[in-house]
Amino acid sequence: FMHGARIANKHANKPFRYSLCIYDSPEWARADKDRVLSFKAKDFAEFTVAVLKYCDSIAPGVVFAVEVENEHPTGTWLDAGPDHGTDQRDPSWYYADILRETYRAVKAYNKDILVVMDAIWSEAYHHLDDLYQLGLKDFFDRINVHYYTEDYTQDNPAPNDKTRMLHFPT
Repeated sequence: FMHGARIANKHANKPFRYSLCIYDSPEWARADKDRVLSFKAKDFAEFTVAVLKYCDSIAPGVVFAVEVENEHPTGTWLDAGPDHGTDQRDPSWYYADILRETYRAVKAYNKDILVVMDAIWSEAYHHLDDLYQLGLKDFFDRINVHYYTEDYTQDNPAPNDKTRMLHFPT
């Protein structure tokens, strides 16, 4: 929140618009301190609207989109073993409620603000299908894919591994 407040203050009189991303809950807000997504969906939605109101009080209309969470629902850190965080990677545990509540709250505040789903990364493309199967297709306006790949180098500015989903032309 403080980073967003600094941006809103710094650019209050400039023609910039921002996509606001709120993620990484504080431990005190979680039902399970080891589960970053275990906070109450309603609290997250209310916090998001409070941040939007604050930004609008400084620079009306500066936020054009809200990204609901970042990479936790699809990453939840793979380097800790194959089953680490699987309850957080399954959107039916936490993320479905977070997305649904936040979408409704943001649209009630300002119907023109886009709601962007969490970031798909680490090739977790099943996540989008999971959201649709959970009936969430009407609770986000944009899809967010973080396009990280080790295929980029100075001599090879575009990925060329055709066996991976991250192959740019594909």
